[in-house]
Amino acid sequence: MMANCWRFVGTRGSTRADVHQVLDLLATGVLNAEELITHRFPLAEVDQAIAAIQDRREPIWMAVVIP
Repeated sequence: MMANCWRFVGTRGSTRADVHQVLDLLATGVLNAEELITHRFPLAEVDQAIAAIQDRREPIWMAVVIP
């Protein structure tokens, strides 16, 4: 991950103010989270998720790995 300068951001990567701002945007409909997620992978396919991000054979805006 460090060799490729990838950034993995979890909920702890945001400040409390960031979270409130995003929640306000979601609540008002300005932001639709579903439109931002382009790929979903079950946890069992985490290797395929990483490969998809590395290969970039197709555009990926946000990939989510579901536990």
